[in-house]
Amino acid sequence: MLITPEKKYDVQVFGVVTIAADSDKYQYSFSGKDDKQSYLDWIMANSEINTGVTAFSEEKIVMLSTCTYEFDDARLVVYGKLCRNGGGQVMETGVIVIVDLGHENCQMIKEDVESFWRAGSHLQS
Repeated sequence: MLITPEKKYDVQVFGVVTIAADSDKYQYSFSGKDDKQSYLDWIMANSEINTGVTAFSEEKIVMLSTCTYEFDDARLVVYGKLCRNGGGQVMETGVIVIVDLGHENCQMIKEDVESFWRAGSHLQS
């Protein structure tokens, strides 16, 4: 769940990838819907975890990034789409939010994400 001063949102994770800190996959601006959909398709095709969720260019996407240690300057990036809390209705916009979770959380975040999916926690309502 993502909580802002105005609203609460559910976040449906559709991809988890490890990329370089200077990767062009830290993209948040697109030339159009096709460009954004191509980007989202790459994320889903290269995800380290199959979440069963599909993302589309019309949806609001959240990108959460933290460091990891697979290689020098590696980043674990979790991608999700925002839905109105409780209803599963997807928010529509082209904006991507980037959040750096901080160096001290690096390995813990990766282990938590992997454990979360292995345990089936994402299936709880």
